[in-house]
Amino acid sequence: MGTNLAIQGWDGDDDDDDGDGGGGRCIDANGGVVDDDDDDGGDGVGCIDDNGGVVDDDDDGGGGGVGYIDDNGGVVDDDDGDGGDGVGCIDDNGGVVDDDDGDGGGGGGYIDDNGGVVDDDDGDGGDGVGCIDDNGGVVDDDDDGGGGGVGYIDDNGGVVDDDDGDGGDGVGYIDDNGGVVDDDDGDGGGGVGCIDDNGGVVDDDDGDGGD
Repeated sequence: MGTNLAIQGWDGDDDDDDGDGGGGRCIDANGGVVDDDDDDGGDGVGCIDDNGGVVDDDDDGGGGGVGYIDDNGGVVDDDDGDGGDGVGCIDDNGGVVDDDDGDGGGGGGYIDDNGGVVDDDDGDGGDGVGCIDDNGGVVDDDDDGGGGGVGYIDDNGGVVDDDDGDGGDGVGYIDDNGGVVDDDDGDGGGGVGCIDDNGGVVDDDDGDGGD
């Protein structure tokens, strides 16, 4: 055992009494320096985490170095100075958390809890087709309509934006009273069953422009 420790470079003292709690050449189980006494608050080059990556490469980046691997096999800190992880840093759903393209978001493949792409990197500032809201509808179908796509469901089960170009909601979009707010018949009003706060029909679709 003594020979092995000598080969690792252990100086025979787990604590060098400098007050930081470790020795200058205290070796971890993987053969890396646990504390290299350089005052940066971390371990030194060669201190290996459980996945085989460098815990702190002493480049003052404040994180692990290239090769520091997270539990999913991705690089936690690729030391490129952008403050994020590198391509290959995987979130719990298997998507890239930061693809280092400079847009501040995840890459195509960053998956939200519902299985949709949170940021498809198409530059429109929204999510991509497949980003699903809590009701199972598409949050942004990237058609530049500025709204959700067919299938985007409001809390009452109606389509918020059916992408038909009329600037309103579709048949099935329900107001708080259970009536259709916009039945897409072209008259610019709600349909039969759209109820105002007093219980009256707001637009009965009889063509007279009134309730």
